[in-house]
Amino acid sequence: MHGHPAEFVDSRMLFRADDIVYNSDTEDLHAEGHVYYYNFARNEKIWCDKLDYHTEKGKEYGIFHQVVGEMSPKIVTHPKQGILYAPSAPFHFEANGPSASETSTLSITAG
Repeated sequence: MHGHPAEFVDSRMLFRADDIVYNSDTEDLHAEGHVYYYNFARNEKIWCDKLDYHTEKGKEYGIFHQVVGEMSPKIVTHPKQGILYAPSAPFHFEANGPSASETSTLSITAG
């Protein structure tokens, strides 16, 4: 998909970039140039130079390059200790190298 910008959207997420290639057989997506990713359920927003993302429902994961993003942190509770972490502001992150994101984990490493 080429456009200004190109866009791929389904009920779970949105990808916007200068160039998007989507393989419907493998459910893999590659995007380059001013990439924006938004996960609706997790309110996760990521801006990056390029990404490779597997979009299969329940098995989503991606590799993001030159990342800036934000997400709403989850509230972690413990039956005996009460609320352990309940911030009101979004969590902001940045990474220079590739960063992987799965359905429940975001791992950030500096390159």
